[in-house]
Amino acid sequence: MSFANCGLPYHIGGDIKDRSKLLLQTPESFLARFNVDVRVMNEVVSINRADKTVTIKNLIDGSKYTESYDFLLLSPGAAPFIPAIAGIDNPLTHSLRNIPDMDRIIQTIQTNKPKHATVVGGGFIGLEMMEHSTNLV
Repeated sequence: MSFANCGLPYHIGGDIKDRSKLLLQTPESFLARFNVDVRVMNEVVSINRADKTVTIKNLIDGSKYTESYDFLLLSPGAAPFIPAIAGIDNPLTHSLRNIPDMDRIIQTIQTNKPKHATVVGGGFIGLEMMEHSTNLV
């Protein structure tokens, strides 16, 4: 649930061999360390502000349940900006934001064995991906 996102390019490039080294926290370790109950594969589908409850859908089995709260903090995450460029929607174009993205990139590299890669984006992960792309081709 918590991972070293700046380490993703290092694993793709082979500097971090063990994928598990990217994983910083699991729901169990977060509970033990911070007393925070993290529920992955669950989605809040409605909020009842008057009753201070949320309705949650378990994404694995589809069941729904209700939890109460004292304070509610919304932290829906983020998604990369994908520009509207003709041809961008293809199996060789990837975003790198999380571990599943990283896994797809590694699979694409193993399957297609590219000789050239272009990195678009000058953020930290984009720059680190450029640094480590020389190990890939």
